[in-house]
Amino acid sequence: MKEMQCTVSGNCVRRKNGRTKRYDKPIIFVNGFAIVVKNGGYGFIDKRGFEICSLRYEAVSNFLNGFAIVKLKGKYGFLNERGKVVGAICYDSVKPFMGGFAPVKVKDKYGYLNSHGTMICKPKYDNAWYFQNNFAVIMLGDKYGFLKTNGEELCAPIYEEVWGFRDDYAIVKNNGKLGFVNQEGKEVCPCKYDEIGEFERGVAKVRIGDKYGYVDKEGNEICPVKYDSISPFEDGYASMSVGGQRGRVNKKGMEYWE
Repeated sequence: MKEMQCTVSGNCVRRKNGRTKRYDKPIIFVNGFAIVVKNGGYGFIDKRGFEICSLRYEAVSNFLNGFAIVKLKGKYGFLNERGKVVGAICYDSVKPFMGGFAPVKVKDKYGYLNSHGTMICKPKYDNAWYFQNNFAVIMLGDKYGFLKTNGEELCAPIYEEVWGFRDDYAIVKNNGKLGFVNQEGKEVCPCKYDEIGEFERGVAKVRIGDKYGYVDKEGNEICPVKYDSISPFEDGYASMSVGGQRGRVNKKGMEYWE
């Protein structure tokens, strides 16, 4: 990041060439830029003390991840660090850019804008979250799904709840039961479990009622859900019990009783 090439004192900035400019409010630099106000108009100066855009905005935010939110004529949009408008200032509300994408709202619907100013997804969702691990949670009505970074739906909003992708899968919920989908959007494990644990060594502990078992990432029950208790796998075996009888089970479902 460039070093400061201007001197700030209160609401005045003195450039390296000796020229001084006064603004209406104190100048504070954040992430390499400072918000400045003159005659009610907002804009930015860089570390040289130069304005990177005209002071025409009704409100602005500090730069975050290379972009600042600006408001003009009641609408919102973004500036990049060169002071250029990204896309258009035409949204009713926006969320900051994260990971190269920003959820934007028109009337009561959300879509997504990329860092080049292109709408990858027109506003059509009732809520939209940030992309994590290349997928974003979307909501339509009271149902949830996932969106890909190219704007296509990985999973249509059909689930009661969803959780973000981890280890190439995401847990989803329908009819009060849990399952999971893979990164191709396929529901590889149907929604039938009351609890699904995190995957460890390629398997996840599952529960139906008060019985436990294990599934793999393809949704196969490698250990049927019939055990009163079952431990994590170690050296290829999990300790388990049924009706007070204890034993071990391997990842092929073969049981060895004490």
